[in-house]
Amino acid sequence: MHSIVQIAPKSNKQLVSGARLHGVVQCRCMPYFEAFFRDNWSLLQQAALYRPGTNPTFGNPDFETAALRVLIVRLSPFRDVNRSTPHLFLFQAVRRAVPGAYIDMAFFPPEHDRARMLGSGVPLLVGIQSWRDSSDFDLVLISNAYTLELINLPYLFHHSGIPLLSEERDGSWPVFVLGGSNAMATQAIITPEGDALVDAIFFGEGERQVESLVRAFYTHASLSKLERLARVAQSTTGLWVAHGLPEQVVRKAVCRDPTATDLLVDYPSLDDVEASTARLQISFGCPAFCSFCFEGYDRKPYREVDLPAVLATADALKRTQGVEAVDVFSYNFNTYEQILTLLLELNRRFDRVNIQSQRVDLLAVMPSLIAAEVAADKRSYTLGIEGISRRMRAFLHKSLDDREIDIVLSRLMQERIREIKLFYILTGYESEADLHEFHEFVLELKELRRQHNRGLRVVFSFGLLIRMPFTPLSFDRLFLDEEIWRQIVGPAKSTCETNDFEFRLATSWDDYAVSQVLALGGRWLFEPLIELAIRGYCYDLELPAGYWGDLRGWMVSRGLWNDAFLGEKGPDTDAPLDFVALDAPPGFLYRQYQQAQ
Repeated sequence: MHSIVQIAPKSNKQLVSGARLHGVVQCRCMPYFEAFFRDNWSLLQQAALYRPGTNPTFGNPDFETAALRVLIVRLSPFRDVNRSTPHLFLFQAVRRAVPGAYIDMAFFPPEHDRARMLGSGVPLLVGIQSWRDSSDFDLVLISNAYTLELINLPYLFHHSGIPLLSEERDGSWPVFVLGGSNAMATQAIITPEGDALVDAIFFGEGERQVESLVRAFYTHASLSKLERLARVAQSTTGLWVAHGLPEQVVRKAVCRDPTATDLLVDYPSLDDVEASTARLQISFGCPAFCSFCFEGYDRKPYREVDLPAVLATADALKRTQGVEAVDVFSYNFNTYEQILTLLLELNRRFDRVNIQSQRVDLLAVMPSLIAAEVAADKRSYTLGIEGISRRMRAFLHKSLDDREIDIVLSRLMQERIREIKLFYILTGYESEADLHEFHEFVLELKELRRQHNRGLRVVFSFGLLIRMPFTPLSFDRLFLDEEIWRQIVGPAKSTCETNDFEFRLATSWDDYAVSQVLALGGRWLFEPLIELAIRGYCYDLELPAGYWGDLRGWMVSRGLWNDAFLGEKGPDTDAPLDFVALDAPPGFLYRQYQQAQ
């Protein structure tokens, strides 16, 4: 843990144009932290982001004369999100909504940078282009991608002099809005009374809605903060406003008919090796109903962007961004109806076409797809097997039988590829019979590799199942006893390694346990989340030693480490975000859970 460096919050009596840090008034006319970054930028781990000089690809006007000033925040260091797109998507939405806006970005500083900034009294939430802290902006858009990232939000606020609760920030502060793929598991930042760390939370898909939000925010600039947010919420589907209004009912935003205009094309180029690779989305949502999958229930219905629109976007990316490679983005890209034509056309346009996780059952019935991928120079395959046995795959609602797995692996072994990654999820329910079935599968795979491709690298990657809210398994008991997992992970690891295969475990025990509590805990999480952040805890690659012990100890001391939380839940169990209207009602989810059992 770092020692705490207190940064004084802005005075409520100050004008909108100023902020007070350590008794110094900061005006929009000059970045208060310019001297620090000019002297220290090259010493930072994220040095390239803070390089002096204006990045012309942002297309920003002068800060002082901008029609609107927006800061886009990622809760992870840039090195961890440089292949993701939420900050780029938000940039595109803001620029389209208010062309004259000044847009900046801020990323969670990694350990070395945090120490240097805190030691110099510099707040952690500072724009990479303007070198200004959040108080100089009108609107702050925060992207939350996964549960552990949420730990960094109060840490950033505390170490940037930002009052932690929405009701404590008057109109001189910017409006803070949080969204992202983890929005449906953000109850930890909401108080039981309905206030929150941020002023509003956005639920659902941001296509079109973020533009609407920003445009309405800009249009109603003359109103008070609460009135302004109320007007924005009226014109934006999926927006929940804090300030003690728990009676609101919010319906998640869904982009029902995605077109080329909804895809990512217009964004700045950041100084990174990934700048030469674009992300091309070809579908929205997931067609499957796996019992464990957050996206499978949170992102419905499944929708494809038609082929002409995808190819038009690909052409625009090559023309405007000058990229050499493209990552095809979809939850399972081979569900795309015209996948063979798409691959052919993309490989005509780009030097490299990267395709990620695929459905094994579709590969089994489409042998031409493997041939097309290999012809397109695909040499690494990532396959989601999920359960280690037929019984476990049934529990996970993974419609994948042994024959399909055998067909695909046999075909791949005979191709000129260098690597296969097999992804599995351990549930906590694995028995000796399940582990034995997995052992037999590994022996068969070993023999298959010996016959066809002895140099092939095979990686078995295992994750521990996190029961996520608004999925069938949210009703399941929780496995928060580390010894139970040791009895499952140990034999699985031994089976892989004794047969000359690589074994990986996706997360540490502490990371897993905290993720599970944050995902399904109630709004009572707000108290320990704040307390631990003030004590210096944050998440950077892994949790600091002691976080899980302190969180569990807090729960025990308050009587929250109990059967109601750890045990099986009934169909009438209240969801922490009970103000969000669901597409899949609790009764349906509970029936799916019963089928899994």
